[in-house]
Amino acid sequence: MYQLQKVHYTHDAMIDLIIADPSISQGQIAAHFGYTQGWVSQVFNSDAFKERLAARKEEIIDPVLRLSIEERLRALADTSIKVLLEKLHETPNANVAIRALDVATRALGYGARPNATQINNYVAVVPSRAQSAEEWERTVRTTSEVKEVE
Repeated sequence: MYQLQKVHYTHDAMIDLIIADPSISQGQIAAHFGYTQGWVSQVFNSDAFKERLAARKEEIIDPVLRLSIEERLRALADTSIKVLLEKLHETPNANVAIRALDVATRALGYGARPNATQINNYVAVVPSRAQSAEEWERTVRTTSEVKEVE
């Protein structure tokens, strides 16, 4: 089986096509260069090609675009906290302080959750089948206790 050892100019041209149009298929790349789709697949799966593709993406893609949403939200939260702290130091305003405290404690998971659901579980003890109504009544009166289960 063919294993690519070194990336050449044709492989770099394939990488350029992939970067220009990430949705391009292996079949389209094979047709563009006049190779079989199987050969292109083997090239794509080689370690040398994968490394070169990753390096080219690093060169081209703006680092800001690579940040995940979570990282950007962390950065936003950090900046917001700094601004709030500066605002509180400049003008000690009770309303701003209370609102900032509310937002910060909710973000940390403190306080009541607005959609809290309370689940109550009850166990009912059902007496065994009785032969008559009188026997059932006697059984129920002696064993009927309400127990709360957590």
